Amino acid sequence: MTGARQALKTLLDSLGESSRFASSGALSPVLPGLEVKGVGPIGAPVSVEDAKRLIAKGKQAPYGRGAETILDLKVRMVWQIEPARCVLHNPEWDTHLTAMVEAVIGDFAIHQTVSVELYKLLIYEKGGFFAPHRDSEKIKGMFATLVVCLPSRHEGGALIVEHDGQTRRFDFGGPDSEFKIQYAAFYTDCQHEITPVTAGYRVCLIYNLAIAGKKPQASAPQNAAVIEKAARLLEELFADPARKIDKIALPFVHQYTESGLDPKQLKGADRARADVLFRAAASLDYQCYLALLTHYQSGEPDYSTLNFGPYAYGERRSRRWSDDKIDDSAGEMDEVYEETRSLDHWLNPDGLEQPVGTIQLCEQEILTQEGKEGWSIQKEIHEASGNEGVSMELWYRQ
Repeated sequence: MTGARQALKTLLDSLGESSRFASSGALSPVLPGLEVKGVGPIGAPVSVEDAKRLIAKGKQAPYGRGAETILDLKVRMVWQIEPARCVLHNPEWDTHLTAMVEAVIGDFAIHQTVSVELYKLLIYEKGGFFAPHRDSEKIKGMFATLVVCLPSRHEGGALIVEHDGQTRRFDFGGPDSEFKIQYAAFYTDCQHEITPVTAGYRVCLIYNLAIAGKKPQASAPQNAAVIEKAARLLEELFADPARKIDKIALPFVHQYTESGLDPKQLKGADRARADVLFRAAASLDYQCYLALLTHYQSGEPDYSTLNFGPYAYGERRSRRWSDDKIDDSAGEMDEVYEETRSLDHWLNPDGLEQPVGTIQLCEQEILTQEGKEGWSIQKEIHEASGNEGVSMELWYRQ
């Protein structure tokens, strides 16, 4: 089992900071101040009349196949307007666009400088669609496409992105489609399609996202092989007859409060770890959750480390959960009399609370035991009373 434990830890440590191949969100509507040369100002939400005026001055969009550019309405049916004809007058639009891009590169864990370039204005009318395809690299360093759906009433026209055995669907249509700005971004090497629009007009601004400078182009993470290996290691861990364990806890790298624990808001490498473990568990029909781990110790403090100033024997010190390291001057644990490890505050992969309750853990059920630097802590030092000396309680939380 030791080999499987170490192999699983090494596998998780080898992951990058993100397992996401697509990102999405919505913002409150802002008038982009869109004006199209030859058409005039376009309001928000985009009206039926404005959509028809755009189509009248647009062209049917082709698609790329290798080095060729082909117009085939059986593969793609959408009207396009070149970026040179589009002007966005409202300076607040740049603020909105920046917020969208920052959210996307945060989800993708991109740390390099990213440039943004408007590629096309697209108008899908009823029946408009785009068959499954992959985007070409339209500018140097391009790694992703950002689709910004302007407020416009429509039905259908869902964006479906597939990658690494997963599928994400983004439905911009529906009753709220004219009241908010919705966006989605995906890596260029991901296959994607637009389902047919069944009513109204789907109007989108398409942006190219590129890594500035000479940094290598980013690509969507490939975790299928890692997930398969993680599943094998988990099976090995639980099959060990000498250990007879039925659960294992894998502490995250970063710290989260109870209110801030959310699968969608995980930081850095934790996002990739959670994705791999959720998918590996699902392939084995195992249960996998997020939870808070509490390691409790009660015992006798090291008297040489006690602070006899404001925290003398007759007093008690209490700390709220904190990311700070323990103040050594306030006492260190010398001898532990009681010790427990437990899990509570359970969330499923969608972030929904689960009524699991509190479950006790033994030490061998925690994957890593590498010290508790950075864990949230509480400490209480209790006064001496009767025949008992000073006592200490510690809670470590991760």
